[in-house]
Amino acid sequence: MVHELQDSDELSKDLENQKKLVATQQKTIAELEEKLAEKVTKYTELEVRLNKMDKDWQMDRMLHQAAEDLSKQERDLTKTQLQESLEKCVKLEKDHQQTLLEVATIRDRIRNLEAELNLTRQPVSTSNSEEVVELKTKLDDHQKYIARLEEQAKEEEEEEEKIEEPNFQAQAPVETILLDELSEPTNADNQ
Repeated sequence: MVHELQDSDELSKDLENQKKLVATQQKTIAELEEKLAEKVTKYTELEVRLNKMDKDWQMDRMLHQAAEDLSKQERDLTKTQLQESLEKCVKLEKDHQQTLLEVATIRDRIRNLEAELNLTRQPVSTSNSEEVVELKTKLDDHQKYIARLEEQAKEEEEEEEKIEEPNFQAQAPVETILLDELSEPTNADNQ
């Protein structure tokens, strides 16, 4: 019976030790679960921050691309306006040169007519008086035509002066933004 009591005491001690061991292990498990929960929370926070940074980066990239596209469109528009203005100037210059050529030709004709008129002013016979009247009429017509051409040339010169030059100031804000973006150091520059 003593032997059974000793076995019973040992079993009780073993059971007590097992209970203590289980309690210690449960405490350790609880601590590990708490640490795991903290790590999961930190991971979730990091994931949220990473997603936000990714969205911010994508937004920055989209804005940068939009600024580049806008700048290209403005450059293309300015180039087109410049080309159109240049073509208009060339056409006006050609028209002006043509008008000057016509004026010079008409002045030559007038000089010739005046020379003929001077020749005919010598004693006029009745046979060439009709010719003189005709020459005077031609001279008057040519002088009126020259006056019209000179007025037209004057209008063309005024129109040339009115040609609008493209507004380069409209591009300044976008170009400034792009220059600011280009001047900011990148991560590759800092390394």
